[in-house]
Amino acid sequence: MRFTKYYLLIAPLLAWLLVGTGCQSARPATFLPPAQATAPALIAAAAPAPAPGATAPAAGAVQAAQAAKLRFEPQSLSLKAGQTATIGVVIENVNDLFSIPLLLQYNPAVISVEEVRHGGFLSGGTQEIAIVHQPFKDKGQSIISATRGPNTPGVSGSGTLIGIVVKGLAPGSSNLSIVQVNAKDSQQNLIPLITSEATVQVQP
Repeated sequence: MRFTKYYLLIAPLLAWLLVGTGCQSARPATFLPPAQATAPALIAAAAPAPAPGATAPAAGAVQAAQAAKLRFEPQSLSLKAGQTATIGVVIENVNDLFSIPLLLQYNPAVISVEEVRHGGFLSGGTQEIAIVHQPFKDKGQSIISATRGPNTPGVSGSGTLIGIVVKGLAPGSSNLSIVQVNAKDSQQNLIPLITSEATVQVQP
């Protein structure tokens, strides 16, 4: 029953990702850049106006001060075909994070995402969280959502959100990218994030 409540809470977020990314028509061979384009605009909108006579900070300084970061750890991984390993999704300098649905993309001819594990950060050490993983292995995509329970505050700081278990399928190289993300705080405000990607090499 508790999981059902959590799923009802995050179902709209999963639906947003499915509609917003057009998963049904996505082409597996098309690899999109990380979803960074909207972050500067969101940060600029959130930045307070400078006091009269004050010098406005440079755009890069505002972005560095206000934007949280989402990255993979490790950022480079080598596997053999048939072998599995876990790559962590790490968030840095976030404030009041409550939920984070995201869309992963990779080369399905080279690797697959087999499992998603708790990373510990979003639980805050004590809070139970819900993780939903909806894979589209033939398209090289995975929709993942992690959220805290209803009526709980968000968490702040840095740490590992989730662990992604990847499996080597065939020799080659694949990027692992976050192409959509919709992180929100406990008041359902959007949290801008700067993302990066990982590279997975599969040996024979």
